[in-house]
Amino acid sequence: MRLFIILIVLLSFKTLSAQDISKQKWKHRVLLIFTSEENAEDYKIQLSFLKNSEEGFKERQLIIYEVLPHQYKSTLYKTKSNWKKEKQLYKKHMNFEDKFKVVLIGLDGKIKKIKNTPLTKQQLFGIIDAMPMRQSETQKN
Repeated sequence: MRLFIILIVLLSFKTLSAQDISKQKWKHRVLLIFTSEENAEDYKIQLSFLKNSEEGFKERQLIIYEVLPHQYKSTLYKTKSNWKKEKQLYKKHMNFEDKFKVVLIGLDGKIKKIKNTPLTKQQLFGIIDAMPMRQSETQKN
């Protein structure tokens, strides 16, 4: 019985980040920024492209996840979480040869864009603004 409980706990930790992202479905669009190392040039460029964009993120219901091989953190508008230890999210989306990747997930939970180079704020907002659900949102306001 004790072994069974330990196994359940360990399995729940493995799916933590996937559950975290799946909880965003119908609440937020998700931008996953994957990097093999925190000092990588593409990663730094990507973060600089997104700097001072909180109002645009809020308007588009966008949450950002920065994902490294053994940890991740999220940013919802101006609120940043602490780094959380986790490997599965990185392993799920990154290949051995990948050093950097950006993945945009829509409100419906489906992948809308994958790119192996930094995405400018204008490109990101353009992709989101072209989505049918986003167009519907802007027509209501």
